[in-house]
Amino acid sequence: MIKFVLAAMAAAVVSFAGGNVAPILVAEEPSTGNFYVGTGYSYLDTDLTAVGVTANMTNNAVSLQAGYNFNEYVAVEGRYAFVGGGDVQIAGTNVVEMDGGLWSLFVKPQYPVSQDFKVYGLLGYGETMFASTTGNNVVVDNAGGFQYGVGAAYAVVDAVDVFVDWVRPLDETIEGLADTTDVYTVGLTYNF
Repeated sequence: MIKFVLAAMAAAVVSFAGGNVAPILVAEEPSTGNFYVGTGYSYLDTDLTAVGVTANMTNNAVSLQAGYNFNEYVAVEGRYAFVGGGDVQIAGTNVVEMDGGLWSLFVKPQYPVSQDFKVYGLLGYGETMFASTTGNNVVVDNAGGFQYGVGAAYAVVDAVDVFVDWVRPLDETIEGLADTTDVYTVGLTYNF
């Protein structure tokens, strides 16, 4: 709008000087805001090891995220994943059913490789919350700590990115129990 006004003013000055000039229209490129929201599908893979026995747990999750880009190199992002329908397997046998959730708050350093493609890291804090059911017994387990990950995003259309990333929300050993979780997510974000 300002460019149009300046061009119109310049045309008016030239007109008074005896010239015949039409106003010049300058189109501005549409831009998106700094906020974004997104959703995705997450696959969780957890390995539990205690007294020499390893158990594996896999879960599916729907993840939601919201963030703010301070500039093209740094953002902050919050995530929550609704986890359900998982099983713990020991020696190939399902022994426990698991449900729960994950939340995270990340600083997101990012690097634009091209106009449409960027890579990023995720560094922050979060918690995992699981409820396990064995027969009539229900056990709730919460764990929190440092989380990290890497990913990439591609702008498919203006304001919409498709992304894929890996996050390690849990990697701890407490009193001989080792617990490691990997989360693989693919999804879409909308920038506004």
